[in-house]
Amino acid sequence: MAAYGGAGVHELIDAMRDCSGDVVLSSEEFIHAIHYAPDAFQHFLDLIGPIFPNVVIVVYLRSQADYLQSAYFERVKAGMSADFSSYVSARLTNNLGEFPLDYELLVDELLALKGAEIVIRDYNSGSAVEDFFQLCGIEIGSITQLERKNERSGFKRCLTQFYENIHRRRANASELGVIEEVAGRYKDNPPQLSSLCKRGIVSRFAQGNRRVSAAYRLEGLDCESSDVGYSTNRCFSNEPSLLDPFESDRRRPSIDHIFSYSFAALISTASAATPSWTHGLRWAGVRR
Repeated sequence: MAAYGGAGVHELIDAMRDCSGDVVLSSEEFIHAIHYAPDAFQHFLDLIGPIFPNVVIVVYLRSQADYLQSAYFERVKAGMSADFSSYVSARLTNNLGEFPLDYELLVDELLALKGAEIVIRDYNSGSAVEDFFQLCGIEIGSITQLERKNERSGFKRCLTQFYENIHRRRANASELGVIEEVAGRYKDNPPQLSSLCKRGIVSRFAQGNRRVSAAYRLEGLDCESSDVGYSTNRCFSNEPSLLDPFESDRRRPSIDHIFSYSFAALISTASAATPSWTHGLRWAGVRR
């Protein structure tokens, strides 16, 4: 679907035509096309309609705050050097050509399509893979191997990649040692979004989420309203002072603090400090 009507789509349709049974297609590219190129996707539906008269589009909606974290880590793995706050701010004001976050608008776009039944499911309710197989009438036990899973990378790997993306080089042994120590503190309890950051994201979509959740009986979307808009300045300046991340303190750095240029600078400082580099990470809040 990347070409939206190019040769690849016609080859796909030819392959579908040769199938004797039902056909299952799974790709985020379909949602991308529905949102950014609806006429092209409608044309795709018009082409497959004569072949498959019963077309069902199944869409899984995920908590935007949770999705943004996952999407950010995927971008970091691909080489992006933007910090978390900058990425989220850009996504809230401009979709950046990525998966749309306004689910109420997305549902309206889905319902505007002709020639397809629309099914909206809750991504956060359990295993989306098992749920999808059940909808398709496929016994999950018959699938011997899932060749690819879109799983979030380990925290240490992501932090290392983020640091290396910023500096455009591989981290040295001292820097890797600092990252290893930081990651070790989160081994059993991964870092979360700061409360202010999460409220800012939730407030942006709460009203639409309530309507979509009520219409499709979804329980995984964040629907609590808030008057807190997402602001990088407010997110950082309003956070309580943070202590040494190596101490067992409940006020540990959050994802939006750790994946910041300020924290990356602390890693650099700590890695150069001797003999006890851990004192280099004693700080009182992250501010730009």
